[in-house]
Amino acid sequence: MKKRTIILTGAMLAMLLTATGCKNSNDVTTISWYVPGIIDGSDKEEVMNKANEILQSKYGLKLDLIGIDNGNYEQKMQIMNASGDEYDLAFTSNWTNNYYTNINGGSLYDITELLPKYAPKLYASMDDAVWGAVEYDKKIYAVPNWQVQVRAASLDIPEEKLQKVGMKIEDINSFEDIETYLEKLVAQEPDCNKIARMFDALLPYYKMSTINDIACIRLQDDGKPTVINKYETPEYKEHVKMRYDWVQKGLSTANYSPDGDPAQKGVEKCPLRVHVYKPGLAEELSSRYGYKWQSKQLSESIMGTDGITAAMTGVSANSTHPEEAVKLLEAINNDKELYNLIVWGIEGKHYNKLSENKIETIKDSSYSGVLNYEIGSLKNSFLYGTQSDNLWEETEKFNNDAVKTPILGFAVDNSKFKTEYANCTNVIAEQSEFLELGLTNPDTGLDKFINDLKTAGSDKIIEECQKQIDEWWNENR
Repeated sequence: MKKRTIILTGAMLAMLLTATGCKNSNDVTTISWYVPGIIDGSDKEEVMNKANEILQSKYGLKLDLIGIDNGNYEQKMQIMNASGDEYDLAFTSNWTNNYYTNINGGSLYDITELLPKYAPKLYASMDDAVWGAVEYDKKIYAVPNWQVQVRAASLDIPEEKLQKVGMKIEDINSFEDIETYLEKLVAQEPDCNKIARMFDALLPYYKMSTINDIACIRLQDDGKPTVINKYETPEYKEHVKMRYDWVQKGLSTANYSPDGDPAQKGVEKCPLRVHVYKPGLAEELSSRYGYKWQSKQLSESIMGTDGITAAMTGVSANSTHPEEAVKLLEAINNDKELYNLIVWGIEGKHYNKLSENKIETIKDSSYSGVLNYEIGSLKNSFLYGTQSDNLWEETEKFNNDAVKTPILGFAVDNSKFKTEYANCTNVIAEQSEFLELGLTNPDTGLDKFINDLKTAGSDKIIEECQKQIDEWWNENR
């Protein structure tokens, strides 16, 4: 795949050498950086002091990293942006602290020209398609954090359950196979039937790609895509009928309460989950939940704008030193020692090394760390547990082999139907969960849901999305 290349002039090279050389304290710039999730533990100060020793000596910078609990992150950032508060960097995405909302609200700094100048390695490391996906009006306002940037559906089942029913995950290739597995399992464990929602994770399986919470396109369409309401598709109707049928058969519970991931309840209560596939997923789930899982990819992998914009870092429009903020992004995306210190903590206190690149975290240590996808490239991250030694190479291949959506790089402007979108999302919040869990009879509930969406303005949303895609298509294809 094509990567961005740059040529360093003499002046740029001198500038970069200066940026990476030692500076005295009077030259040090402190960069404030907000991320979702509390960075906890009594050793946090010690970890950050060590990180700042590296930053100050090698890059002439210091970091003030602030974690906000996930439930309040978006609201906190919205308030700060509306108030014009000064900060430098923040996690932004399509699911929290929305990237496009921030651009339209003037909260993000245009870093198009800064990237090749102050972050040349970072800029050159990503494919043109990736940068094209985050461009907005031909400008770049955030850096994608390299991770799994494509979407594929996964089927994940506790290994103990497969053994109990005498099946192998390789033999489960359709919903008929999944139903056979559930019938065998529930016959032995009647209360092992709490299955979370799965439709959105299955969009790649249904060969659809998301535009926003309502609109999507079909990937098999030739030429310019036609925008459709995903809730009006035959696939959605078939899916909610299947889930309702599972409840009637006792394969899925009729007493579901949305109190978190069923997998967290323990192996004895979790029959399966359908989620987003990535290399090393089974090992990650096994480490997270404390019992063995098996996973398989249910669909082809699809590269769309939504996968790339799921984890990014943007420079605040109110930053008083955006150049230094971009320099820090260059450092954290290329300096493995710095990155792993912030993510994992201090060797011997918060983790032990099993090999050069593999670690084992120390239980109940005094540093909770930062989620590794929130601050930079996962290529820098230590591996843990039974993860493959080649996980990041496998992830890169997974990204590179994905099918690109025909509108890769297109981003819808939801502000054009702001009222209708808010009304529709309210309807979705009130009704879709019950349909997708099989708790509402779709013979009556689905028609009501679609009619209520139309009353709220869904048709206008589809029409405006199509108009925007038409304009984008004519300019870019």
